Amino acid sequence: MGKVAEFRHEGIILDWTNGGASQINVGDVVPLGSCCGVAVTDIPAGGTGSVRVSGVYDVESTNDFSLSQGAVVYYDAATKKATNNTAKAFLGIAALKKETADKIVRVKIGYEWHDKAEKTITYSNTGAKITAGAVVKFSDFCGVAAEDIDNGDEGSVYIEGTFKLASVANASFAAGDRLYIDAAGKLSKLSVLGNIPIGIAADAKETAATTAFVTLSRDVAPKGEDTITYANSGAE
Repeated sequence: MGKVAEFRHEGIILDWTNGGASQINVGDVVPLGSCCGVAVTDIPAGGTGSVRVSGVYDVESTNDFSLSQGAVVYYDAATKKATNNTAKAFLGIAALKKETADKIVRVKIGYEWHDKAEKTITYSNTGAKITAGAVVKFSDFCGVAAEDIDNGDEGSVYIEGTFKLASVANASFAAGDRLYIDAAGKLSKLSVLGNIPIGIAADAKETAATTAFVTLSRDVAPKGEDTITYANSGAE
């Protein structure tokens, strides 16, 4: 009987074929489905080159979030920056603490900590196309689309994680505030009829800010409370 598996290499560097229209340059982050790597060589469109999937790298980052050492880091292929938005590609873990103002995050890249499958559910879309990062409303909680989901198709929706979402601009949030999605699809603190629970504020938000960070949770209502506040505009 032949070998079931035959050792080839340590798996630190992988061959990768560039199926895009643009060249990948040395040092570019390369999304690889369930994780990301870093190009070791220039890889022209249609060509094959080496991508490293292990090691510690300094990666350009947005400067609107902080990370503790060991926190999960993601990568936004559109902006080519590291982020804490779990709707983006998994990159690795923070090798050092990142302050909010820092524009660089030190990341230990790899696939070992990836737990995306544990944070999503499969959603059958019967309405208009849902784009990755959009809020998906259920009867008593909300999720965030992990990918584009066309009408009639199934796709993954995050039900855990921290996301930056559109918010009302007439209220401030304190970290830990219970948040809801209103009829306009924006974060709100109001527990009124029609607003659906989504999670808790992951950071403070100034009144005029139009976005906020929310940590998804299906347990938004305080313990022992199963009611919402209803503003009656009709007869008694």
